[in-house]
Amino acid sequence: MAQPAITFSHMGIHCFDVEPMYDFYTDILALTETDRGLVGPNLDLDIRFLSSDPDEHHQVVLVSGRDAAKGVTFLNQISFRVASLSDLRDLRARLAVRGVKPGRIINHGMSWSMYFPDPEGNNIEAFVDSPWQIEQPVLDLLDLSKSDAEILEETEKLVAGNPTLRTKAEYRQELARKMGIEA
Repeated sequence: MAQPAITFSHMGIHCFDVEPMYDFYTDILALTETDRGLVGPNLDLDIRFLSSDPDEHHQVVLVSGRDAAKGVTFLNQISFRVASLSDLRDLRARLAVRGVKPGRIINHGMSWSMYFPDPEGNNIEAFVDSPWQIEQPVLDLLDLSKSDAEILEETEKLVAGNPTLRTKAEYRQELARKMGIEA
């Protein structure tokens, strides 16, 4: 079984109060907001995507809402990029050998993601970038048993007509300008 090349990408943090965290990461660390939205069955999670790199839609994700009521801050997720859908499938097979079942396999339009726990229950995301960029959050189910061509076609339909649709290159240029970095 092949072992995919995995690179660190971003992390998510649950927050008691997202505003002071947002101010800290944007004012003190000078990260730029790239997206924000509400997610969850009752839209009770406030999510903010932040980055300082125009090649990365987000490096830090701040999440506030129902989990903050537990009274403990904790890591929302640690995310790793893999090179291909084949690598994502290989990783799923490696998890199966250890008896680990992914919790969610999601098409975000801008990426294809698989979420699973580490041995202590920390949430891990492994993902592959798609060719497109659209405003987040997007949470469509993804069937990795389909071919790459089928997944690409489904994703193209998912993002088609979205007013925020851009190529990764177009998005990178926009984000670089927003960050005050020469593209």
